[in-house]
Amino acid sequence: MLVGPGAVVILLLSLLSVSVSAVGVTSTSETEPLQLADWMELVPDDTALSDLAIPGTHDSATANSGQAAIFQPWVETQHWTLKEQLQSGVRAFDIRLTPQNQIAHGNFVVTGFCDTESPSACSSFEHVIREFEEFLDVHPSETVLMRVQENCIDGQACDSALTKSVMKTAVESSTADFWQANSGEAGGTDADADIGELRGKIAFLDDPYALDTGDHVPVGFLRADNESHSVYWEAVNLDDAWSDRSDLFDSAFEAMTAPSTDGLRETWFSNTTFPGTAPFAWADYMNDRLFTKAAQTEFDLAGLVFADFPGPALVAYLVAHNLSHAETVAAFASEFNSIITALSGAGASTELRDFMTRESGRHGFADTPVTGWQGEAASWMLASGVTSGCRAMAYCPGQEMTREQQITFLWRYAGEPAAGADSPFTDVAAGRYFTEPVAWAYNNGITNGVGGGLFGTGDPVTRAQAVTFLWRQAGEPAPTGDNPFTDVEAGRWFTDPIRWAFETGVTTGTSATTFSPNEAVTRVQFAAFLSRYDNLD
Repeated sequence: MLVGPGAVVILLLSLLSVSVSAVGVTSTSETEPLQLADWMELVPDDTALSDLAIPGTHDSATANSGQAAIFQPWVETQHWTLKEQLQSGVRAFDIRLTPQNQIAHGNFVVTGFCDTESPSACSSFEHVIREFEEFLDVHPSETVLMRVQENCIDGQACDSALTKSVMKTAVESSTADFWQANSGEAGGTDADADIGELRGKIAFLDDPYALDTGDHVPVGFLRADNESHSVYWEAVNLDDAWSDRSDLFDSAFEAMTAPSTDGLRETWFSNTTFPGTAPFAWADYMNDRLFTKAAQTEFDLAGLVFADFPGPALVAYLVAHNLSHAETVAAFASEFNSIITALSGAGASTELRDFMTRESGRHGFADTPVTGWQGEAASWMLASGVTSGCRAMAYCPGQEMTREQQITFLWRYAGEPAAGADSPFTDVAAGRYFTEPVAWAYNNGITNGVGGGLFGTGDPVTRAQAVTFLWRQAGEPAPTGDNPFTDVEAGRWFTDPIRWAFETGVTTGTSATTFSPNEAVTRVQFAAFLSRYDNLD
């Protein structure tokens, strides 16, 4: 438990060795939360809660604690307010309630868990419930899981009966919808529940650390197994917490990723060794380790995962594990892109991109829609091995194609055949990624360059050039239909290629009557051309 002002000297000495700037971007970033407010909407009603990975926060209401700067590093375990946590995809919350109806962490009352309101409007258990209720009113597909622990502040009476009364009053005065155990009885417990039962509701969690209200509070409880939480509190007794924490982490991670469970599982990746190390320092170590380890490990479920300062990437990764429950790819298109963007921003590895690709059945590019013609084209390019993107987890769909990029794509599509003799172009240096592709294209009549001994390296590919390259690779088949495009005059070098591309469905033009031959083609437009070309009989 945190102590009061008498520990100022110890806190000052400890601050000399710990800096908030140490907080890592993948785990504890103070950046804006994700937009994952409706991710549970993707999960079918009959999915058991215990089958999901659910992001949670430890001492959830401690952001903007209102405490003096000297105490903040020990009091605050979150950067985001409750609303921001909800918006980001967090669904499990740890609330510490005093008998005086205050929200606290140890000996410190916290009042900044609402977004913009004054402390007096954000200081009680009623206010916590209100934050959850307002969110669920707008996002009825979601659920909020709340664990309430009694927090007795030194110098105040510790009266559990009074705390239960405070909780009972707040619940009964609220218009929120509270989940009931299947028995329907106050104080009843269940080991699990389906998402369909929980939507739009606040559900209280029951574990050895939760306030035992019995039948004093008119709600039911979800029973959670918190074995790994007990493991983590052992850290306060370690002689060398930093070295021994690795073993504790491994124990907790093993519990989190175990292949089976008897019900709802909860794992806690949080703690401090007061007065030596503040929560944000442990979180920097713990969450980065969790993020990396989870990315390298295949597991079916995780249950409730509580952490201090979970950043966008960690929340995104946990939510991503639930996408396999979605019934269609289209259902989670926007969530997929938000998650990939967060993972990409955290320097996510190829393994993570591959994980998202596998879960979605689509590509893993952060900057490209999952569905629609762009998503289909980018997915095909990745699956066919033509390109893995412009950089890590990005396809750069709107970027103009250069001549050497398109020729390289065509060469890879053809199976990277032997190039033959060197090309004669003076602007194609030896040893570049496109040196062999350009030589192959020249030797096979796909391109003769732009004149003057130049290939046109770095020049954008026009729409006319793009379909002409494809037409030549196809063997220059003769078109048979009429020309529908008013901006494609007869007798030009690109007339037959464009007519052929229209007839075969490689492109429909930029309108019913225009092709725009001189416009530059983008990377995703050419991906569509090539994927449609691949489907030709």
